[in-house]
Amino acid sequence: MRIALERDRKRLEEIKGVVMLRERFNTLTRREQEVMACVTAGMLNKQIAEEIGIRLSTVKAHRGNVIRKMGTRSVPDLTRIADILGVDRPAKVENAS
Repeated sequence: MRIALERDRKRLEEIKGVVMLRERFNTLTRREQEVMACVTAGMLNKQIAEEIGIRLSTVKAHRGNVIRKMGTRSVPDLTRIADILGVDRPAKVENAS
């Protein structure tokens, strides 16, 4: 019985964590969500700018906002969050010039 209660407690903590991440994700603007999807797909800032039709400086600003609002310090952390939330990502664009 103790094992079952511990397992249930862990499951509830995981659900709370996902809910918290979803709430943070929902604070992002639509464009910030697009940038997050592209960043976590492995695209470079220049590729993102070309993909969604905005300036490079705007991509950098959105990217900074995403990192801050999602409470991460790195792209790998952001990618793990995107995986947890099931964020749809574009196919990575190869060789941006």
